[in-house]
Amino acid sequence: MKIILAIWFMVFSCLNHACEESINLVYGPFYSARFYNEYIFKFHENIERITGCHITSQLIPSYEAYLKRLTQGGIYMTFVPGHYEYALSQYGFKPMLKGAVGAKILLVSKIKKYKDMNISQLEGETILVPSIYTDAYLYLMDWLEESAMTDKVNISSNTSHDDIAVKLITDRASVGALSTTIYNRMPTSVRDDFFVFKKSGSTHAVLMVAEDLPHVIHTAIIDSISLINLGVWFEYYGRSQPDEHSRAFKRQLDALLKK
Repeated sequence: MKIILAIWFMVFSCLNHACEESINLVYGPFYSARFYNEYIFKFHENIERITGCHITSQLIPSYEAYLKRLTQGGIYMTFVPGHYEYALSQYGFKPMLKGAVGAKILLVSKIKKYKDMNISQLEGETILVPSIYTDAYLYLMDWLEESAMTDKVNISSNTSHDDIAVKLITDRASVGALSTTIYNRMPTSVRDDFFVFKKSGSTHAVLMVAEDLPHVIHTAIIDSISLINLGVWFEYYGRSQPDEHSRAFKRQLDALLKK
């Protein structure tokens, strides 16, 4: 009986420790609130059910404000593009889950505006990207440099992947770089109206968590993996070697924090 009481006390203590305050989460403006709700609502709900802790989540509308908030501490977890892992690991975060593997960045435009997929046709155009802090921007810059087009287009940013899709569909933009996580959700009849000028290699997303994440929340996350509604997710504790985009993002973040 004493052993049972001791175990119960340990479990209660863990839960009580975890719930001394809310589980604080923040999300960047990579996607709309509607998309995030579809993507992770059940994941959040299950973590709350398991821990008894209330989740306080905030979608920060500015990329700069989001990144600065991540470096200030007090955040339990956040979903980020894979190339953020290297930089954020230096600000009290560690990777825990990896998913949406195989998503790609596409450079697309309406067929009716262009005759073929020669990127030189984009000279003078404005290309939408979610932000300079995204894979979409970094891949776009790679493609433009390869074609000696860096100074021959305008780039408009500070929006979400799904907003870019809406603007392209409704003819409020001509060209955009966005993720297949959004593009592939368009009906086939809509996608048939687009040229895909460029397609990136495989990308992925990572759930970064605080290094001091309470064990009870860690366990709840593992038990809730299957409820993330964006491809397949799995436990991921290895530190990947930074690629060029990872190093580029770290330089961007360092520069942002100096402002």
